[in-house]
Amino acid sequence: MGTKQLDARGEVQTLQACQGAKQIVSRVCQWGCPGSDYGEWLYDLCWCVEDEVCLTELPLVAEIEWSPEGACDGDFQKLLQTRADHRLWVFEVKTPEEIEQMFQECATIVQHSAASQPGDRYSFAGVDWNPRIFRFHLYVKH
Repeated sequence: MGTKQLDARGEVQTLQACQGAKQIVSRVCQWGCPGSDYGEWLYDLCWCVEDEVCLTELPLVAEIEWSPEGACDGDFQKLLQTRADHRLWVFEVKTPEEIEQMFQECATIVQHSAASQPGDRYSFAGVDWNPRIFRFHLYVKH
């Protein structure tokens, strides 16, 4: 698990994700991101690689939910069925303990899901507003 500091206004510091992603993928789909090719497409964020025929890869998809309905939230379930290389689940709950609980519950759901395959990578990012940090957890299905 890791952490990422949030700035003083409570906004997430960014690394110009759309512009950086465009150096390695064909299309970036994300609402409200300058430089993205489309708004949301299937997921809150997705990086697409296409050839002259069609979509060939999804290096990254993300779902972001500021009021999740538990670990089995409908947006989280979308990540179970994708064949993306990396799946990112960003969420907000009230306490660090709830973040840890969400990490464990999400990992249990991934392990239980027949839609997810061994080796599938999930990054969980829980927002802890006091002391304004992201808490991260990487889970790889075994």
